[in-house]
Amino acid sequence: MNMSMFLERYNIALETGEWWNIQWWKDYYDDDKREEIEDSFEVLKVIFDAKWVMEQRDHVITVTKNWLVDNENIVKKNTELSYLKEELEKVSKPSEAFHLCGSILRYYPVHPLFNDLFAEGKSYFEFLVALGRDLLDVGEADLMGDLYNRLKATNNYEGAYFELRILAYLKRRGFTIQRDPPSGIGKKKGDIRVSKGSEVLFVELKNLLKPSEVNNNISSISYKLFHEVISGIPGSYMLHLELSEILCEKAKTKKGLRDLWSSIPGIVQQIKEHIGKRINNGEWGCHTVHGLAEYHLYQRQRAGSGGQGRFTGLPLLQQAEAEKMFRNAVRDAVNQLPRDKPGILIAELPFFIDSYMIWCGLSSRFKKNKQKYKHLSAVILMHNRMELVRNPYAVQDVTNYAAVRDIFMLGG
Repeated sequence: MNMSMFLERYNIALETGEWWNIQWWKDYYDDDKREEIEDSFEVLKVIFDAKWVMEQRDHVITVTKNWLVDNENIVKKNTELSYLKEELEKVSKPSEAFHLCGSILRYYPVHPLFNDLFAEGKSYFEFLVALGRDLLDVGEADLMGDLYNRLKATNNYEGAYFELRILAYLKRRGFTIQRDPPSGIGKKKGDIRVSKGSEVLFVELKNLLKPSEVNNNISSISYKLFHEVISGIPGSYMLHLELSEILCEKAKTKKGLRDLWSSIPGIVQQIKEHIGKRINNGEWGCHTVHGLAEYHLYQRQRAGSGGQGRFTGLPLLQQAEAEKMFRNAVRDAVNQLPRDKPGILIAELPFFIDSYMIWCGLSSRFKKNKQKYKHLSAVILMHNRMELVRNPYAVQDVTNYAAVRDIFMLGG
């Protein structure tokens, strides 16, 4: 598949919304699984229909036009942005406008699944077939509930997909599943109840991958800052840059966001000067530009020699936010799970979070609050690998439960 043919197909799908009619996925057909593949794409076509695709496309265009209005002063001073704005005003096709918007914003504010529908690669094909199969299996078991609508919503997709994957997997493993079971605590309900034979287990599901609008704004500004700063650093040096907490707080309001965008040239200049001094003095590692940013600087070494300084690449702000979300997830699980039944929490963590620190924090909380956590038998962390944090003070040990063992197989 050459690039020109890919773009032609992509533009057709953007214009019509009918992503399935470009039929790129038929390039990867396995004749032995043709029926399964077609069934999977049929259900995806129903959920992510043409109207949904065009709404996503138009949302990007609307967000970009609003951004250009809100940041008029920045656009006027920037030759590239001024040119792109003029081009956006000229185009008549939504597909052309969509591509220009990506160049202006430096990212596409779309649903996480949007581009996967057009991506044209075997890995994307296999993912979509698996997603369709999960939808069919969960639908046939009458377990969908509100998952259809949540999967279509940009801010709810990650959590809904995580829940769908767990439900489909456990169903295929032969478990009886009940969604939203009463917890026995007032009107509260849990996420799912799974049973096989004499074993019954209540499970809370928490996905911590969902990006917030604030994080998207911060990421967009960080991206712009990084590329402006890196352009002035010699190629023999590497850099990882994080906005300061002060600037991140500014990005949480519309006025603060506008001020940040207009301040970028001055911020870039200060960071460049700071980095230049560190390079001249051979000061590698972590440095702080007060009130603006923290960065990790190191010198690229010749082959065979050791590295200087330190480069972690760890998104510090996101790490802190994810850890806070995890603490809240544990608190919510404890409040939702029945007091007199064995229960666990399954939490899917971002790749950058330090799971060892999570493990230590949980162990400490279990020990300090034995009574409060006695009905939370374990927490399963879905991270780079599956990890089980057992509560040694829980009323019931579920380590050898079939559901727990099978969930670990999902991670493998």
